[in-house]
Amino acid sequence: PVPDELALPYDANQPRVTAEMLAPVDTLLSTFTTSYGSSSSNRAGNIDIAAAAINGIVLMPGEDFSYNKLVGPRDAQSGFRIAPVIINGQLEPGMGGGVCQVSTTVYNAALFANLKIVQRSHHSHPVPYVPSGRDATVSYGSLDLKFRNSTDAPIIIETQTGGRRLTVRILGKGPAPVVSLERSGIKGLPGR
Repeated sequence: PVPDELALPYDANQPRVTAEMLAPVDTLLSTFTTSYGSSSSNRAGNIDIAAAAINGIVLMPGEDFSYNKLVGPRDAQSGFRIAPVIINGQLEPGMGGGVCQVSTTVYNAALFANLKIVQRSHHSHPVPYVPSGRDATVSYGSLDLKFRNSTDAPIIIETQTGGRRLTVRILGKGPAPVVSLERSGIKGLPGR
């Protein structure tokens, strides 16, 4: 005989973010684009993987963004490939080369959205895709890029790659901040 009722165990999972929670998001707070036109196919592929891991991330007020937590280990199992990385000021082949261009592009978008930067490190020498002093290097397990949603509404981080360009947009509650960045104390290194 087949029973009329059957008790099945289940867990009710509620979404972390609902459409109602995102209702205040009405403005493009910032956008920043970098180019990787001269990159090898391995480096370009690494940029695509890292950018895809961040696309669509929602941060509620007070929540922190952690690049390393979202992108994860830069290893072959995650799809990353060997491409140039900066080690002790020199370009050398390394797993995941190119992911710092993604962290740098995200960092600049966060700056122009006027978000609170919690953790950021610079490369050992300037990189060609942003002005000096505006880069953000990362290394899984040691150097991270972290910032906080210091607004009173959710923010959404969108990434887009195409035509060897990476664009990061941060959406939130308007009005968009007016941010100007001033560089000071920039000094050249001997022999460079």
